[in-house]
Amino acid sequence: MNCAFWKWEAPARAVAWKEACFGRVSCCRRVTKIFPAAVIAFVGVEGPGPSHATDIRSITIDNAGFVQSAADRTKWKLYLNSNAGIEFVYPSTRKVIVGCHYKKNCIALVGKTTRPADYVVAFEIFNGALDAVAVDQAVFQRVGDDWIAKGRNANHPVEPISGSGWRGLKSIVDCGISDNSGSHPGAGECLWVVMSDGKRSIVVDTQGTAPIDQDTMRSILSLRFRAR
Repeated sequence: MNCAFWKWEAPARAVAWKEACFGRVSCCRRVTKIFPAAVIAFVGVEGPGPSHATDIRSITIDNAGFVQSAADRTKWKLYLNSNAGIEFVYPSTRKVIVGCHYKKNCIALVGKTTRPADYVVAFEIFNGALDAVAVDQAVFQRVGDDWIAKGRNANHPVEPISGSGWRGLKSIVDCGISDNSGSHPGAGECLWVVMSDGKRSIVVDTQGTAPIDQDTMRSILSLRFRAR
């Protein structure tokens, strides 16, 4: 039976499990029996082109691990980029773009009708271990045995974070934002996360213009490194 398990966790929440079936009816029937709230369907391959080797599957599930009514269910998709060597899930209310920060190794989630520059969350991939990338490519700094995160006007506490095959750092810092009325120094709250499997690292950031909601955190915590 050709089935694979995916797991992601949210702090102080229940662990959500999904089982994906690749054309095996017996496997899918077993999933339906065990997880009656989950319906998993293969959609196919789409994306910017062969150079990105993207694979997107549709996953309709209830928001396990988060507060949500039984009637309110969200359709989620699995984004897999074999060239970049990462995968994560994201809600169908958002879309994936490649090339954020003007870098080909940057992948972002944006609203369905939002321009690419106004991303909700961005994932930029670097070679290197956690400590080096956290300092060189993000807002984190070592102070003795501890970490701090530098905001626009102040330092902020850092908490450890972990997922499937990776560990990392997380902080929310004060940051400048821009909108139709101009620039507002220090008016936003930006999420920064660095996660690493020991060889490669991903720097995650938000822009402070949208709330750091449960869907954003779920996408971050679902991230997995894959062999390239």
